[in-house]
Amino acid sequence: MIVRDFDPSDVEAIEVQPIQRTELMPGSFYAANGPAWTVTDASGRILACLGLMVAGPGYRLAWALMATGKRNALVPLTRAVRRVLDGGDWRRVEMQTRPEFAEAADWAVMLGFQLEGVKRCALADGGDLLVWARIRGD
Repeated sequence: MIVRDFDPSDVEAIEVQPIQRTELMPGSFYAANGPAWTVTDASGRILACLGLMVAGPGYRLAWALMATGKRNALVPLTRAVRRVLDGGDWRRVEMQTRPEFAEAADWAVMLGFQLEGVKRCALADGGDLLVWARIRGD
Protein backbone atom coordinates (compact mmCIF):
# COMPACT_ATOMS: atom_id res chain seq x y z
CA MET A 1 0.00 0.00 0.00
CA ILE A 2 1.35 3.40 -1.02
CA VAL A 3 0.08 6.70 0.41
CA ARG A 4 0.83 9.82 -1.61
CA ASP A 5 -0.47 13.35 -1.94
CA PHE A 6 -3.83 13.59 -3.68
CA ASP A 7 -3.91 14.77 -7.28
CA PRO A 8 -7.22 16.13 -8.65
CA SER A 9 -7.03 13.69 -11.59
CA ASP A 10 -7.29 10.81 -9.10
CA VAL A 11 -11.06 11.38 -8.92
CA GLU A 12 -11.39 10.41 -12.57
CA ALA A 13 -9.04 7.43 -12.15
CA ILE A 14 -10.60 5.75 -9.12
CA GLU A 15 -13.18 3.02 -9.70
CA VAL A 16 -15.40 4.41 -6.97
CA GLN A 17 -18.10 2.35 -5.26
CA PRO A 18 -21.50 2.67 -6.97
CA ILE A 19 -23.18 4.32 -3.97
CA GLN A 20 -20.62 7.16 -4.06
CA ARG A 21 -20.84 7.89 -7.79
CA THR A 22 -23.76 10.32 -7.53
CA GLU A 23 -21.99 12.53 -4.99
CA LEU A 24 -18.62 12.94 -6.69
CA MET A 25 -17.27 16.47 -6.85
CA PRO A 26 -14.53 17.59 -9.28
CA GLY A 27 -11.04 16.68 -8.11
CA SER A 28 -10.15 20.37 -7.89
CA PHE A 29 -12.83 20.83 -5.21
CA TYR A 30 -11.27 18.20 -2.94
CA ALA A 31 -7.74 19.52 -3.57
CA ALA A 32 -8.68 23.10 -2.70
CA ASN A 33 -10.32 22.36 0.65
CA GLY A 34 -7.67 20.88 2.91
CA PRO A 35 -5.08 18.15 3.00
CA ALA A 36 -5.84 15.04 0.97
CA TRP A 37 -4.14 11.76 0.10
CA THR A 38 -4.46 8.93 -2.39
CA VAL A 39 -3.82 5.30 -1.49
CA THR A 40 -2.73 2.85 -4.18
CA ASP A 41 -1.73 -0.78 -4.27
CA ALA A 42 1.70 -1.84 -5.52
CA SER A 43 0.43 -1.92 -9.13
CA GLY A 44 -0.75 1.71 -8.93
CA ARG A 45 -4.49 0.95 -8.71
CA ILE A 46 -6.18 3.63 -6.63
CA LEU A 47 -7.84 2.12 -3.57
CA ALA A 48 -8.99 5.33 -1.92
CA CYS A 49 -8.83 9.10 -2.06
CA LEU A 50 -9.42 10.81 1.25
CA GLY A 51 -8.91 14.05 3.04
CA LEU A 52 -9.87 16.52 5.73
CA MET A 53 -11.74 19.63 4.61
CA VAL A 54 -11.33 22.68 6.79
CA ALA A 55 -14.69 23.44 8.43
CA GLY A 56 -13.34 25.92 11.00
CA PRO A 57 -10.50 26.37 13.49
CA GLY A 58 -9.74 22.91 14.91
CA TYR A 59 -12.69 21.44 13.00
CA ARG A 60 -12.37 19.15 9.95
CA LEU A 61 -14.82 17.31 7.75
CA ALA A 62 -13.46 13.94 6.66
CA TRP A 63 -14.21 12.60 3.20
CA ALA A 64 -13.28 9.38 1.45
CA LEU A 65 -13.81 7.95 -2.00
CA MET A 66 -13.36 4.20 -1.78
CA ALA A 67 -12.68 1.91 -4.72
CA THR A 68 -14.58 -1.27 -5.42
CA GLY A 69 -12.66 -4.43 -4.54
CA LYS A 70 -10.49 -2.83 -1.84
CA ARG A 71 -11.30 -5.35 0.91
CA ASN A 72 -7.75 -6.73 1.20
CA ALA A 73 -6.47 -3.22 1.87
CA LEU A 74 -9.10 -2.17 4.42
CA VAL A 75 -7.12 -3.09 7.56
CA PRO A 76 -3.88 -1.30 6.58
CA LEU A 77 -5.90 1.60 5.18
CA THR A 78 -7.80 1.91 8.47
CA ARG A 79 -4.54 1.91 10.44
CA ALA A 80 -3.06 4.62 8.22
CA VAL A 81 -6.15 6.83 8.52
CA ARG A 82 -6.26 6.40 12.31
CA ARG A 83 -2.64 7.59 12.49
CA VAL A 84 -3.58 10.73 10.55
CA LEU A 85 -6.61 11.34 12.76
CA ASP A 86 -4.61 10.77 15.95
CA GLY A 87 -1.76 13.04 14.86
CA GLY A 88 -3.61 16.20 13.88
CA ASP A 89 -4.11 19.38 15.85
CA TRP A 90 -7.89 19.43 15.38
CA ARG A 91 -10.34 18.99 18.23
CA ARG A 92 -13.24 17.71 16.08
CA VAL A 93 -13.32 15.61 12.93
CA GLU A 94 -16.73 14.90 11.45
CA MET A 95 -17.81 12.49 8.76
CA GLN A 96 -21.17 11.78 7.17
CA THR A 97 -22.53 8.55 5.73
CA ARG A 98 -25.71 7.43 4.03
CA PRO A 99 -27.89 5.31 6.40
CA GLU A 100 -28.22 2.57 3.75
CA PHE A 101 -24.42 2.33 3.32
CA ALA A 102 -23.66 0.02 6.26
CA GLU A 103 -20.02 -0.48 5.20
CA ALA A 104 -19.35 3.24 5.66
CA ALA A 105 -20.92 3.20 9.12
CA ASP A 106 -18.81 0.17 10.06
CA TRP A 107 -15.67 1.98 8.88
CA ALA A 108 -16.61 5.09 10.88
CA VAL A 109 -16.72 2.96 14.03
CA MET A 110 -13.38 1.30 13.16
CA LEU A 111 -11.87 4.78 12.82
CA GLY A 112 -13.10 5.80 16.27
CA PHE A 113 -16.07 7.96 15.27
CA GLN A 114 -19.27 8.08 17.33
CA LEU A 115 -22.73 8.55 15.85
CA GLU A 116 -24.18 11.95 16.72
CA GLY A 117 -27.41 12.09 14.74
CA VAL A 118 -29.18 12.39 11.41
CA LYS A 119 -29.29 15.27 8.93
CA ARG A 120 -32.67 14.80 7.30
CA CYS A 121 -33.07 15.46 3.54
CA ALA A 122 -29.44 16.63 3.28
CA LEU A 123 -28.67 15.06 -0.10
CA ALA A 124 -29.72 16.22 -3.56
CA ASP A 125 -31.92 13.12 -3.90
CA GLY A 126 -33.68 13.89 -0.61
CA GLY A 127 -31.69 11.27 1.28
CA ASP A 128 -30.57 11.55 4.88
CA LEU A 129 -27.04 11.58 6.26
CA LEU A 130 -25.73 10.07 9.46
CA VAL A 131 -23.36 12.44 11.26
CA TRP A 132 -20.34 10.93 13.00
CA ALA A 133 -17.76 12.76 15.11
CA ARG A 134 -14.36 12.07 16.59
CA ILE A 135 -13.63 14.49 19.43
CA ARG A 136 -10.13 14.85 20.89
CA GLY A 137 -10.20 13.64 24.47
CA ASP A 138 -13.28 11.42 24.14
